[in-house]
Amino acid sequence: SSFELTARNKYAALLVEQPDQLAPYLASFSVVFNVGKLVGPPLGGWLVALQGPAGALAIDAATYLLPIVTVLWLLHPHGSMERRSGGGAAASLATAWRSCGATLRHVLRFTALSCLVGFFHPGLAPLIAADILGPTPQALGWFTSVLAAGSIVGGVVLQKNSGWLSQRPGLLMGTCTVLTALAQLGMAAAQPDRLGWLADPLALAMAFLIGAGTASLLAGVNLIGQVGAPMAIRGRMAGLGQIAFLGGGGLSGLMAAGLTALLGLPACFALLGGSGLVIGVAELIRHGGLRLRPAELRST
Repeated sequence: SSFELTARNKYAALLVEQPDQLAPYLASFSVVFNVGKLVGPPLGGWLVALQGPAGALAIDAATYLLPIVTVLWLLHPHGSMERRSGGGAAASLATAWRSCGATLRHVLRFTALSCLVGFFHPGLAPLIAADILGPTPQALGWFTSVLAAGSIVGGVVLQKNSGWLSQRPGLLMGTCTVLTALAQLGMAAAQPDRLGWLADPLALAMAFLIGAGTASLLAGVNLIGQVGAPMAIRGRMAGLGQIAFLGGGGLSGLMAAGLTALLGLPACFALLGGSGLVIGVAELIRHGGLRLRPAELRST
């Protein structure tokens, strides 16, 4: 999956007719991906019920044939636009890290830090759903569906504003981090013993905002890296972004699990949400006015 993402990002730049079309084109991937997250699990459950696990997996595997055929035979990339880095040390992640520039290095570092305090919900989704809605499969379905719905809305907003947001990394990342942090604090407050019947609607509303904030951050950082990096290192910039997402997010899940076991889920939400709020506000204050020109404009 990570390999496909890095290849798709670099390939996308060869499909658009004009450089300014790249940002909305890349942002649309987030919308499509999260629509799949919303539709795919119920469809998969239906297939498992009808065909069993082996049959469902076979059908799922067969569905990959259509995009493969599309890429190989129907799409016509502009091969003359491609820029390769060559082999050896010039093609390494370390070289891409050094040559991408101070702004993109800051983007990657901030992404890892933001994911560390704000991207633990995928790993703890069953626990969170059981705590706020109940231990039934329907509760987990509602929680994940609301997360996906928030991710779709966040992706649509990013797509509509991708041109100028991709050039304002501090504003985009800081806003997404603050939104996610406020939603986590709201989740900590959504306790039935305090709010009664309002707790469940509030928790679902906060889950929607968590989905919107995290999806916009991940898609936005990928967008910034692709628009701001030269063609030769765009594939590796997507790889570095994956390292930041998965590294920060993976540690976030472990840290949140430890805090939950020690202090309880509401306290975990409060601590990590408060940390994210500090990080996000600091980013807005220090780098909210940061500008990043697209790589094509810098090279002309």
